[in-house]
Amino acid sequence: PESGSGLANSYRMKSGTFRIPGKRYFIVNDAPEVKKVLSAGAQVYPKGPVLQRMLRLLLGDGIFISNGPVWKRQRDMMEQALTLSHIRLVFPMMQSAVDLLLSRLENQGSKALNISEEMAFVTADIIFRTIFTKPLTAAESALIFRSFARYQKRVARLSPLFFIGARPEWFRWLLGDSAAAIRGVIRENTRVRLETYRTSGADDHDDILNGMMTAVDDKGRQFDLEELTDQIAVLFLAGHETSATTLSWAFYILGQCPHLQRAILAETQAVTEGGPVEYAHIRKLKAAADVFRETLRLYPPVGGFVREATCPVQVRDKQIQPSDAVVVLPWLLHRREDKWPDAHEFHPERFGCPKQQDTIRNYYYPFSAGERVCIGASFANQEAILIIASVIRRFEILPVTDCQPQPIGHITIKPDQNIRLQLKPR
Repeated sequence: PESGSGLANSYRMKSGTFRIPGKRYFIVNDAPEVKKVLSAGAQVYPKGPVLQRMLRLLLGDGIFISNGPVWKRQRDMMEQALTLSHIRLVFPMMQSAVDLLLSRLENQGSKALNISEEMAFVTADIIFRTIFTKPLTAAESALIFRSFARYQKRVARLSPLFFIGARPEWFRWLLGDSAAAIRGVIRENTRVRLETYRTSGADDHDDILNGMMTAVDDKGRQFDLEELTDQIAVLFLAGHETSATTLSWAFYILGQCPHLQRAILAETQAVTEGGPVEYAHIRKLKAAADVFRETLRLYPPVGGFVREATCPVQVRDKQIQPSDAVVVLPWLLHRREDKWPDAHEFHPERFGCPKQQDTIRNYYYPFSAGERVCIGASFANQEAILIIASVIRRFEILPVTDCQPQPIGHITIKPDQNIRLQLKPR
């Protein structure tokens, strides 16, 4: 933003309000108030209806949009499925998808590469392999990519209708075919495994679906097929779309920062001693991790968390009433000019700077916080570090002069065009 512009003032404000017919929205943008909202408990500030209207057809009653006892049951069961031991077990499946990515990139030659498309494919392939222990087929991938792109575009165009509470039938007519196509792929792959498990009483796969099928609630109940479809749809949205977008931004920035590429390359070679990137290496690859973290700061894939107030509450000088919406915007928090030095510049070294740790603790929320913190954060970090380190070790990233993407807000914050880059084999 230009210095002194109205937009720049947004990066210094501590709170704000806006109104649409029948609804008040309160933006909280200061650490004490943000912590109150995100740590108050899911029952105090549940997910708002706008997000549910946008995503219900795609995610059903999945953990990302559910509330109350339904959400609590899902959260407990999904924590059983997504333990660190499961994430470690599925690492070889991540590696196989990344190896396939590297082979595709090597076959591109000297032409400009659509990195957005490649990141969309590899992250979808990873999430599919780690859930189902098998790769995404070409037909399934094409169907999912095409359908999700159409869903996002239509949601963006329909956004005013979601805010005014238009009738659900309108959304079903305009969004139902895209959502049904994606859910159909998920449901069919899940059904086959679930029927075998229910018939034999055993499942011999070390993958995420195994953890989801065997998870039980406090009454000993397991997920049924529709519930599994809902939760896997959430994992696809969270583990594919958001990761693909963030990685696309990361490689775009790396293309303009050769010094960061050299740092990642040197560290990766030292840590792995020239061998493949293994699970034990991930936590030691600080340079790749910090590039990912700084990309999440500047381009958080989820630009805002909208919560619904359930009781009267005072936020700074404003009185919030039940049914008012409270909004936390990582896009603004991550760029608070009075908190982050060079707030709009890319400096991954800030994450190792002792003087900036307080700001990082209080103004950095790429995965939300509190009870509703993203359940797949560890998975996303592991995946991103593996991809960044593996690609940089094999290729030098060069910019394409006529590609200058700008962020736009759909369901996630995306570049307004596919990001294209040149890859030069090392």
